[in-house]
Amino acid sequence: WAFGAPGEYQLTFIADAVRQSDSQTISSVATVYRFRVLPPPKARLFLETGPKPDQPALRIQSRTGARLQLLETTSLGQWTTNTARLLAEPEWKLTPQPATTPHRFWRVQEVFE
Repeated sequence: WAFGAPGEYQLTFIADAVRQSDSQTISSVATVYRFRVLPPPKARLFLETGPKPDQPALRIQSRTGARLQLLETTSLGQWTTNTARLLAEPEWKLTPQPATTPHRFWRVQEVFE
């Protein structure tokens, strides 16, 4: 069983069996199961000390199997894709290229295809 979207679901099950001794069909009472499916957690981005004092490192946490894009900007206006990755593990560490401007900003977003 799988659910394609977050939400609350209700499923009703009835089990049927055929008794071998007299071939009579026996049914259980209807049993209701309720499921609450939560959305996947949002990716989290951490800025950390890099290999050099002027070069930061980034650590991104999300769920295994998430397809993430790291976006970058220097002005908070136009965001460009720095890199993208399909996570094989719940954490992604990277060291961005050295800065060519005094300020850089990053954000991470999940890509659904």
